[in-house]
Amino acid sequence: MSETQPTPPAPPARSFSMFIAESEDGRLHSDLTDALQELVEALREAAQRTGKAAGKLDISFALKFDDGIVETIADFKVKAPKLARGRTIFWATHDNQLTKRNPAQPDLPFRDVSVPRSGAIA
Repeated sequence: MSETQPTPPAPPARSFSMFIAESEDGRLHSDLTDALQELVEALREAAQRTGKAAGKLDISFALKFDDGIVETIADFKVKAPKLARGRTIFWATHDNQLTKRNPAQPDLPFRDVSVPRSGAIA
């Protein structure tokens, strides 16, 4: 008859990296790894357009201590670089509408001034 050995307790998280790795049974570490990779990709894409790019990855922990138990709730936020958008010029009309055509600019009379292709130019 064999006796079952009790499972040894998990070692304490003696470093911050161990704390991160053990939080949410490893899911937090995996999510942070993915978020960091996506942020670096966004930085690379933005830098190809502008030469430089900046982003941010914030990690936060809420900790609650109750009767020897420490409950932690992790959160993280990623701020990827915002790509510059183009700009467009509009004019406001007298009735507060927007138009690409300057309403103060009169229409110019255009006429056909093409030369017939029938022969030599005089």
